[in-house]
Amino acid sequence: MNYIVIGLAYGDEGKGTIVDYLVRKHNVDLVVRFNGGCQAGHTVVTPDGRHHTFAQFGSGTFVPGCRTFLSKYMVFNPISLETEEKKLRTVGVTDAFERLYVDENALVATPYHAAMNRIRELLRSNRHGSCGMGIGEVVQDSLEYKNVIRVNDLRWSFSSRKLDHLRKLKLAQALMLIGDKQITDKIESELSVLSDVSTIGMIREWYERVLQRINVVPSSWLDKELTKNVVFEGAQGVLLDQDYGFHPYITWSNCTFDNALTLIGSRPVTRIGVCRPYMTRHGAGPFVTEDSSLNHLADGDHNVYGDWQGNFRIGYFDTEAIRYAIRMVGGCDGIAMTHVDQFDPGRRVCYGYESIVLFNRDRFDRRSLSDRERETTSLFHTKPKYTTGIIDVWEFVRRHLDTNLLIASYGPTANEKVNA
Repeated sequence: MNYIVIGLAYGDEGKGTIVDYLVRKHNVDLVVRFNGGCQAGHTVVTPDGRHHTFAQFGSGTFVPGCRTFLSKYMVFNPISLETEEKKLRTVGVTDAFERLYVDENALVATPYHAAMNRIRELLRSNRHGSCGMGIGEVVQDSLEYKNVIRVNDLRWSFSSRKLDHLRKLKLAQALMLIGDKQITDKIESELSVLSDVSTIGMIREWYERVLQRINVVPSSWLDKELTKNVVFEGAQGVLLDQDYGFHPYITWSNCTFDNALTLIGSRPVTRIGVCRPYMTRHGAGPFVTEDSSLNHLADGDHNVYGDWQGNFRIGYFDTEAIRYAIRMVGGCDGIAMTHVDQFDPGRRVCYGYESIVLFNRDRFDRRSLSDRERETTSLFHTKPKYTTGIIDVWEFVRRHLDTNLLIASYGPTANEKVNA
């Protein structure tokens, strides 16, 4: 059986801990990443107290023998991957590279993409909540230019020419975007990355070092693995999706089940949507149920301020938004709810908005950017309608989301999960 795990909110739902649980419970030996890139932050705590926040390696990596496959839908960052591998070594995982398989067709994020991404964000009067890692920049390039860099390119010497072409392209784009605007110290720092031709050799050496230690495979490699139990690990959340999120506060990524379903084909699958019993958002954008009185629910070690994303924000559970997300992904086979130990039966629950109904929007309604921006603006100004009196978390899911609770997580480790 295959399992797909996605977030139904704005990310930070706890997808990593659910993936780790499924890997352990069902003896899974492969986790497939199918969207996003190194901006994922999926925290896993093992029963013996070790913890790691996974970015590119799958969240089953703590389990001996469990491999990771970065599919063609991932944006691969070799430099940050090496940094993550070193961190894994400090918590006892010494063979993460050997257990990593990367699709040769996956796009590659470079320091030049990250620099351009940060310059765009620094020049905005209103931040969009970017992670500053260049993921959206890579995706945009793949749509607009032929000269993108894929993992297979890194095997060949011509990748140096591609890197230099990319550096020049991003420098020209940056200078055009800046125009006559004031160049701050932060912008100057990012421009220096794009201006320094000597970085190409260093980047190439870094890439070569990483590629020597991982397994680069064709897309067809996954087909033979799908005869076993496989967990597909999504990143970010549906409310940030490039098509169904609230423009412009979105990620350049498909956060639904779609990419995973394409990889799985006609094989049986269980589609799991993850949420908390309250809402969170890391970064700018509309947040109808936000309430600072709930800030005590934040995990001080992980839910922290980010230089690019901004504050970690918390609000009441938003039935309207989560039901909308479920509809936009074509339905779920069930819900995994994390942080159930923080479930409060007396806490308010949003059951609708005063001036907009998200749930009426059709999944296949490809709205124009202007329509989507108007919807976003209305979310900034609408007010939630609240109710109380939900006694039990299982009843909570059935009553508000019209589906079943498959997994309830009462703590960070796999031992603290309960199946329906």
